[in-house]
Amino acid sequence: MNPFIKISSTILLSAALAFITFYSIKYSKEIQFQKSEISELNDVKHGLLSVHNWKRQIDDILFKKIDEFYLDKKSREELKKKVEDLLLLGIDELERILVDDRINKGNLLDRLKGRATNWMADFPKLRQEVPNISSKLIDQLGDKATVSDIKRFIKDKLKEYLDDTFGKEDRSVLLAIQDKYGAEDAEECTFIINNQIKEKNKRILFFFIILSLITLIFIALCKQYFSEKLVYNAALLALTCLLIFGISIPMIDLDAKISDFSLTFLGGDIYFNNQVLFFQSKSILDVVYLLISTPDFQVKIVGFLIFTFSVLFPFGKIIAAFIAINKSDIFNNNKPLNFLLYKTGKWSMADVFVVAIFMAYIGFRGVINSQLSRLENSINNVQIITTNGTTLEIGFYAFTIFTLLSIYFSNQIAVLLKQKKEA
Repeated sequence: MNPFIKISSTILLSAALAFITFYSIKYSKEIQFQKSEISELNDVKHGLLSVHNWKRQIDDILFKKIDEFYLDKKSREELKKKVEDLLLLGIDELERILVDDRINKGNLLDRLKGRATNWMADFPKLRQEVPNISSKLIDQLGDKATVSDIKRFIKDKLKEYLDDTFGKEDRSVLLAIQDKYGAEDAEECTFIINNQIKEKNKRILFFFIILSLITLIFIALCKQYFSEKLVYNAALLALTCLLIFGISIPMIDLDAKISDFSLTFLGGDIYFNNQVLFFQSKSILDVVYLLISTPDFQVKIVGFLIFTFSVLFPFGKIIAAFIAINKSDIFNNNKPLNFLLYKTGKWSMADVFVVAIFMAYIGFRGVINSQLSRLENSINNVQIITTNGTTLEIGFYAFTIFTLLSIYFSNQIAVLLKQKKEA
C-alpha cells in the first residue's frame, strides 16, 4: 500500500475515532449532570416532604371550599333553626339576669327594678318574634355583598394562620436550576431537560454504533489481511477507543421514585408525582473515584482493585498488543508482555466484571422493587404508585463488546505471531 495512503488513512481514522470518543464522553457527562439536576428538581425533599408544597395545596383546597360556599334551601332551614335556638337562649338569659335574679336574689331596689323591667319588657312577645328576626338575619347572610365580606374575612384569617406554619427548607438549588433553564416550575424544567437529554442520547447511541461497527470491521479484516500491520493497528486503536468509551460512560442508573401520591383532604386531592427517593448514575471510573476518595481504607482497597483489574490490565493488554504487532521480536523475548497479552485476560476479570454488573442490576431491581412494594402497601387510604427506573446504560454494552472483541483480537494476534515465526 502507498505510504501516503497509509499515513492519510491512519490520520483520518484516528481523527474520526478521537472525535467520536471525545464527544460521546462529553455528551455523556452533560447527560449525567442533567440527570442529577432532574433528580434534585424532583427530590422528595422538595415535594412530598416539603412544607411549602403541602401548604400550597392545602391553601388551594381550603380557598376553593370557601369560594364554593353558599346557602341552599336545606342549609338555610338548618341555620335558621340554629339562630332561633341561640336567640331564644339569649332572651331566656336576658330575662333571668334582668328580672328573675333581681326579684329573687336582690335587695329592695333590685326587686323594684326587676318588677319594672318585667312590666315594661314583653318577653313572651319577644319570643314570638324570634322566627321573624331569624329569617331577616338569614336573608342578610344570604346577601351577595355580605357573603363576599364573610368569605374575604375567613380567607384573610386562614392565610394568616397558614403563614404562621412553616418549616426550614433550602430551595436555593432548586430555584437556581429553574432559573438556569428559564422554567417557571420544576415540572416545566424537568420537561426541558429531558428533551435535551433525549437529543444527546441519540447522538451517543449513534456514535456507539459507529464505533462498534468500525471495531468489528477492522477486527474482521485482520483475518483477511493478516500481514498488514495497518489493519491490526486500526483495530487496536478502535478497541482502545471502545474501552475508553466503556469505562467513561455510565454503566447503570439506579432510580427509585414515587410516581404518584394522592390523598383526599376535605373532598379535594393532595397530589404529588415523580418524587425521586434515590438516584445514582455511575461509570467504572466514577465508581473507582468514589471508592478511592472515601476515608475507609478497606473501601480504598476495593476501589484500587477494581481500577487495577478492569482498567489497568485492559490498557496493559492493549499496549502489549501494540508491541506484538509492531515489534514482534521484542515481544517474543519479553515474558511480562506475553503475560499481559495472553494471561491477563483471566486476571483482568473484565468478563467477570460485566457479569457482576448485570447481576447487580438484577439484584438492585429486585431489592428496589421489594422496598417500593412495601411502601405502596404500608399506608391505608393513601394511593401510592412507585416506579423502579433502574436501567443498564450504554457504558455497560460498550464495555461488554470490548471484553468480547478483545478476547477474539488476542487470538488473532496469536495467529499473526505464529505465522510470522513459521515464515
